[in-house]
Parts: sequence; C-alpha cells; structure tokens
Amino acid sequence: TVEGGLSRVALDPGLIRQAVMALLRNAARAGGGAIELHATPTALGTDVRVDVTDSGCGMDSDTMAGATKPFFSGFDPPGPGLGLEIARLNAEAHKGFLKLQSALGEGTRASIMLPGVRKGGEQ
Repeated sequence: TVEGGLSRVALDPGLIRQAVMALLRNAARAGGGAIELHATPTALGTDVRVDVTDSGCGMDSDTMAGATKPFFSGFDPPGPGLGLEIARLNAEAHKGFLKLQSALGEGTRASIMLPGVRKGGEQ
C-alpha cells in the first residue's frame, strides 16, 4: 500500500527496484504467511519509509548481527548473502538507511528510510 501525503523523493528507479526486490526475495525465503509492502511518510512528514514485512521465521540476535554483511546468509541452505547488503547500499546511495526489526519465530520488518526533497530541491 502507499499512504496518502507522501512527500516527493528523488530516486534512482533501478537502485530502489533492486533494493525492494532484494527485501521481497528475503521475505519470501523466510517462509510462512503473507508479505506486506508499504510506503509511508515518517513522523517528520518529509521522509519516506518503505517497509517489507513478513511473518516468517524471524532472526535471532546472531543472525541480525550479520544480516547486512556481505556473503552472510541465515538461510538453510544458504543463499549468496547479498540481498540485505544490496538493500543497505542502495538506501545509502540515496542518503537513507536500512533498518531491520525481527523476532525469532514471528517474522521480520526491513525498512528503507529515504529522505524527501526539501525546499530548493535538496535531499
């Protein structure tokens, strides 16, 4: 879903598509339940948060600690370990960041935080 009142965000469509697809692939691989994709304004009202939420296996603290490191995979069998790293790097390329929230056995929310366009076109 896309919430009303979203601010303008200057994006490289290819990078954001790649980041969101990486998050969706991870969510699908986590198994179980629905996957939700939301874009919402932050409390500041100028920035945008893109969330991919699953109700899959979730991550323990060790997995969370390594999740955004290159070539780390918490899946069995392991994947290439680049999905969350790609999402993190692409968020940072937009002066944003990736945030992960997870509970073992309950699922994960991966959020890409993106700065909105300020007056004068600055991000």
